[in-house]
Amino acid sequence: TVSRYMKHIMWRWGVNPIVVPNGIPGSMIARVSQAQVRAVRAAVNAPAFLFKIGRFSPDKRWHQAIAAVAQLKERGLTTRLLMRGGLEPFGGEVLDFAQQRGLRVAPLSTRIEDVTVLARTLKENADADIWNVTAFLPDDLLPVLYASATATLANSGHEPFGLVGLEAMASGGVAFVGATGEEYAEPFKNAIVLETEDAAEIVAYVTHLAAHPETARNLRIAAQRTARDYTWQRVIDIFLQRLEFVALKQGLTVPSERIETDA
Repeated sequence: TVSRYMKHIMWRWGVNPIVVPNGIPGSMIARVSQAQVRAVRAAVNAPAFLFKIGRFSPDKRWHQAIAAVAQLKERGLTTRLLMRGGLEPFGGEVLDFAQQRGLRVAPLSTRIEDVTVLARTLKENADADIWNVTAFLPDDLLPVLYASATATLANSGHEPFGLVGLEAMASGGVAFVGATGEEYAEPFKNAIVLETEDAAEIVAYVTHLAAHPETARNLRIAAQRTARDYTWQRVIDIFLQRLEFVALKQGLTVPSERIETDA
């Protein structure tokens, strides 16, 4: 399994798995262009910018994210949410809920190929509370969005590992994660760990980050430092060490030297 959380779940089925964490490419630790970050933030033009990407599933706590935007708006803190869901039917319920809360949703169906197109598209829909991206969103845009956002809402209620949260941290983003398999997240040190499904918890922390940029800056620095420990090279090293135990348990011997043979 990829976390102790999943290990405990597997115990219920009479299985005691070995934990090997998930990983990210080392290239994700590369520094995000600050010029691109400034361009996105200028286009958003709001003190609080939230980003959420994932399947439309109740486990992803989309309703909590939407309710948080509505509460922040009611408190007078202008907030924008850029969201990218999937094709799941639950997405209709999420959008209906947003309308019920009085939020303006702008569907972004035009292909967004780069930061320039993204910034222009956001400015063209400046009166929206929520930008719902329905077109393809290139992978190379994600690090910029993670770094630009006040918070990336990876707030799942059931998450085996939480790859989005770790990717956001690697990009210098502030990840809001659940409290399940995201073992890399240390509350208020390198990420924000949500303990409940109450939207007010997101509201409290977003409000604090918007008012204390130095706190956000420290989180971003610590987040990238942590993410370096979860690159694939580090994960493979852990995996190989685990395999030594498995081999020993099965009575296999590990040769001290590699034997080379002619092809």
